Amino acid sequence: MLPSAQRIRRRSEFTSVLRGGTRAARGGVVVHWSSRQARSGLLPRTLTETPQTFTGAGHNIDSQPQDPEPGAMRAGFVVSKAVGNAVIRNKVKRRLRHAVMETHSQWPSDVDVVIRATPSASKRTFHQLKDDILAASSAAARKFAARSAAEPSADRNRGRRRGNSAKVRRDQ
Repeated sequence: MLPSAQRIRRRSEFTSVLRGGTRAARGGVVVHWSSRQARSGLLPRTLTETPQTFTGAGHNIDSQPQDPEPGAMRAGFVVSKAVGNAVIRNKVKRRLRHAVMETHSQWPSDVDVVIRATPSASKRTFHQLKDDILAASSAAARKFAARSAAEPSADRNRGRRRGNSAKVRRDQ
């Protein structure tokens, strides 16, 4: 199993990778690839956000997530109900986690990767999933590097939905 420092577990972290990175699909997986350095200015905190600390049962829990240790690769997994029943989903998750454990040493540090299983992942062997992860991650990394080189200072909010202020509802 991946150490806690190398796992993506919070919804905000998953959303950050999905919105701020690139994706590539191969076989039974879709890999979302993002660098924490490139995303650091993507979701700025507003002036109204202040970290709050809740205490309970002798534990301090910060409402803001802690920054991961610098230079550590992190991975998260998404396996939806479309993949199969609970037994099949857990089998796919175990295979994906094990494949990442074997391949993450080939990835650069300071990168976040979210691996999403497609319904066809349930029919693929471990070795096929491992090959899919390697192929998709290298393709996503190439896309990310090309995009970063082409747009070094451009706004990374491209493709985001914006409010539709042009349409004004008129009451009759």
